[in-house]
Amino acid sequence: MIMDAQWDASQRLFADEMREKVMDIYDGLDLEMSYVNTRYYAGEDGQGTEENCVIETMALLDGFPLISTGQGDYMRSFCKIGHQGVSRMLLAGIFEMDSREQLSVISLDDVLKIVEMKAEKKDIYGYSRITGIKLAYMFDVEDEKIVFDPVWCFDTAIDDVNGDIPLFCVDACTGEIAYMSP
Repeated sequence: MIMDAQWDASQRLFADEMREKVMDIYDGLDLEMSYVNTRYYAGEDGQGTEENCVIETMALLDGFPLISTGQGDYMRSFCKIGHQGVSRMLLAGIFEMDSREQLSVISLDDVLKIVEMKAEKKDIYGYSRITGIKLAYMFDVEDEKIVFDPVWCFDTAIDDVNGDIPLFCVDACTGEIAYMSP
């Protein structure tokens, strides 16, 4: 794998074209995805000699990222694509809501006050490593149905390749901790 900081102009052009093709495929399938990153391979991945890219995306529902309660991570999809087209695709987090309920969501300012208070009480750790905050849906299975709950997600970075993951999530309706990274 060649990191994007090391791509030459032709590799960057190829990677950009592949990303655009994958996003067009998702649009054609009516899948709501957000681009995360591109991994470029020049045949050294042991699966052929053709240059190819693995495009990583994040599943969205109504414009918000999806987080698995069980895994504590964003639902990410991967598509391996090269000159010959798509060779592999792994889709995750493809859902549709049956019904909706109007909820009152805590503002970001209020949730930040709650988080500061919980950090002072040592109910939250790693607070200083936060790299981003976003409103997302956390989903779980209850009574054989998938339930989506809004959460404020506080991210931390793993590395340049894997991007951000949830450090902890706060229930956007109650202010309680909905997820804490181990």
